[in-house]
Amino acid sequence: MLTAIEADKHIGSVRTLNDGSGLNFPVKVLDLRPRWGKIDAQVTPVGGAGTRWVEIDRLGEVEE
Repeated sequence: MLTAIEADKHIGSVRTLNDGSGLNFPVKVLDLRPRWGKIDAQVTPVGGAGTRWVEIDRLGEVEE
């Protein structure tokens, strides 16, 4: 399970989201939640609008 300290590393970070169709784009992590043994991240696109919950495993490394 993700600890609060580990969650702080993710929230506010910019990561790469793979949408499953070969498209990768930067998203900002807004929040995290546990879901049946997995962790979901609420993300919003950088340079876009809207939010979506995705499994944290779908996010790439933190962008600098």
